[in-house]
Amino acid sequence: MFKDLILEIFYKFTKKYQKMLSNEIAKKFNYVVTDGPFKNLKLSKRLSWGKGIIGSKVLGQYEREIQELIVEIQKNNSIKTFLDLGAADGYFALGVLVNNIFHNSIAFETSLELRNSLKLNANDNNVLNRLEIFEEFNENSFNEIFNKKPKKNDFLILCDIEGSEFRLFNEKTLKFLNNLNVIIEIHYTDFIDNKKIKKFKNKILKHFYIEIIKGKKQDFTNSPYLTKMNDIKRSLVLCEGRSFLGEWWHLIPKN
Repeated sequence: MFKDLILEIFYKFTKKYQKMLSNEIAKKFNYVVTDGPFKNLKLSKRLSWGKGIIGSKVLGQYEREIQELIVEIQKNNSIKTFLDLGAADGYFALGVLVNNIFHNSIAFETSLELRNSLKLNANDNNVLNRLEIFEEFNENSFNEIFNKKPKKNDFLILCDIEGSEFRLFNEKTLKFLNNLNVIIEIHYTDFIDNKKIKKFKNKILKHFYIEIIKGKKQDFTNSPYLTKMNDIKRSLVLCEGRSFLGEWWHLIPKN
């Protein structure tokens, strides 16, 4: 009992210290991304989500493996539009626009607060005219976005919808989108067991190949700021606060 209490106090202190370090970095670099594919993206001081990891974002390290995967897919396919499901404040939806990785983005976000923040952030980065913002992506959204079955270079989809991916990507949706590259963050919730994961994977494999990407140690060799930081501080700054190792499935068209 006493041990659990000490651990809980330590955990809360660590989270508070991490947030402090993260905010110090954000202020030091004036909330502008310093490295990686989204370099020069201006982050908002009004940030509505992920305040404890803004340091990692400013240093260009947040989900770096996915940033680089997006660049690689775009390089090989010359895709017209980036479609972000669960866009939050727009780190990805806006990041792909700032350095012209994509010409335009379509962002879906259920939170009104985050949609408003996304719009303000887009304006701060002078890309509002290249962004469309919608609420929840569901089967009804298909009529808003697609007037016909999309071709391979029409869209790249990034999906981070906190477990709703298992509901959204049904047989009908997968069949309709099977020409596109799709990146899905997989959320292992209390309602998802190995049997459901296997069933979901088998359903996808009817229409796509799957490349599984696991969260990995960030590459900070080009960041003098991080290389000069001691190991404990660096680990806290780069921590993304996950309850399990990040996992993404890259759905690759079979055609």
